[in-house]
Amino acid sequence: STAAAICAGTNTSITSSLVNNPFLSPAYQWQKSTDNGTTWNNTGTAGTTANNLSLNNVTVADGGIYRVLVGPDVSSLSSSTCITASNSISLTVNPLPAVIAASNSPVCTGNNLVLSANVSSGTAPFTYSWGGPVSFSSSLAGPVLSNITTAVAGSYTLTVTDANGCSTQASTNATVNPVPVLTLINNAPIICTGSRADIQFSSSIPGSLYYWVPSNLSGTTGGASFNFVGSSANTITDIITNTTFTTATVKYVITALAPTSCGATDFTTITVYPAPTVSAAGPAQTICNLGSVTLNANTPNSGLVAWSILSGPSAVSFSNAASPASNASGLITGTYQFTWTISNGVCADSKSNVTVTVNP
Repeated sequence: STAAAICAGTNTSITSSLVNNPFLSPAYQWQKSTDNGTTWNNTGTAGTTANNLSLNNVTVADGGIYRVLVGPDVSSLSSSTCITASNSISLTVNPLPAVIAASNSPVCTGNNLVLSANVSSGTAPFTYSWGGPVSFSSSLAGPVLSNITTAVAGSYTLTVTDANGCSTQASTNATVNPVPVLTLINNAPIICTGSRADIQFSSSIPGSLYYWVPSNLSGTTGGASFNFVGSSANTITDIITNTTFTTATVKYVITALAPTSCGATDFTTITVYPAPTVSAAGPAQTICNLGSVTLNANTPNSGLVAWSILSGPSAVSFSNAASPASNASGLITGTYQFTWTISNGVCADSKSNVTVTVNP
């Protein structure tokens, strides 16, 4: 052959044979030209057994035109008589692709592992072959592994082959860290205004830091704390207030961040009841020889209401125990005490009493 092309880093040999041998013990001297045969320089050592030229671990600089001189002995090879030159053969040494394999490691479980190939030399187009843990393989330059687990952690090997068939391998190591399991326990999901929250949380990964952010889902609350900087404290004990007349709900979003920067987020809510309206049972009344009386309590902004008898000389009945202006009947001569209760089932009841005196 008069031309050959090989890849850098490989081994090759150029062989010669005498078609007509006029010499008893011919000697050989290989030469190389890098200017298309204008000038020739000796390469290798002359000798009677140097009919083949071996080139090992070749580089691009080994490319050129090669020929061999043949003479009757070694000394004749430096003269211009009694020697002959072979035909020339062109050797091209193609550079290997320069390859860097990389990834977005470290990655947290549940996210994507993105592999990438950076090729800076060689001859396009290129083909790619990836191999890795759990029998992973891909022919893409930048494959993406989705929703990963720790099983895909390890070494990934990339082989890039260029248009000349020259290949280079590179590898990258992928670290996959687990996401912590965040456990929340809300011991007080419903509280009265001014009461203390009791939220406890823990992470499956030691050394995790905790962050939390509250927000009002409904109504208006005060006293809920923020933690933007992260701490090892794993309890929220805020005293939360609700100064409105309706229930409010505060939401805590809590994040556990492991030392590997992998995090998990969850939330819990607290319903905060307002204090019942302060009870006012109305002014004391004195009536004469009447069997009933109309009570006169306040109307609350929030809470449930009910009249009850605290003491008196007889049993009584109410026309509507849930009405501030209920009529109490069944009275006889004596003194009665009635209680006006405002409650919401969560906060302490608000109560007040009124005295009704029945004269004969």
